[in-house]
Amino acid sequence: MGNGFELECLSCKYTMTILEGVGFMYYKTNVFYGRESVLNNKKCFEKPLIDDLIEDKEILKMTKELLSKGAEADDYAYGHVLQVCSKCNRVANNFYFKLKVEANAFYEPNYKCDFCGAPMKTKHDCEYSDNLNCPKCGGEMKHTDFRIYWD
Repeated sequence: MGNGFELECLSCKYTMTILEGVGFMYYKTNVFYGRESVLNNKKCFEKPLIDDLIEDKEILKMTKELLSKGAEADDYAYGHVLQVCSKCNRVANNFYFKLKVEANAFYEPNYKCDFCGAPMKTKHDCEYSDNLNCPKCGGEMKHTDFRIYWD
């Protein structure tokens, strides 16, 4: 089950909803490989959800390339995460995952900050007191009272 919360910038009033985890539609097959379905008695193929979940074009390209070469998605190591820039503390909501590319070799996406290009780090258990900066103006972001739980 996924959950979410809202952050609001105290300077520019920009708000963003942060989703964490996965919902029922995030079966590994749906996320990484796509699936066949029947619509109006016709078989059709639904594209993998990663096409919509991964916004970074280079990471998406690498992921699809590795999957086409036989990389295997980990059964449980994927989902929405809050990430914070290691340099400027700006926040992003990215899709994390882990692919097994060889016996002891794995691929994990290395997201970069849209503002300064520094590496993003996953933030677990975000606290109300955490120092988080707005992705738009760099101002301080705080939690609102908004919460969401999704399947």
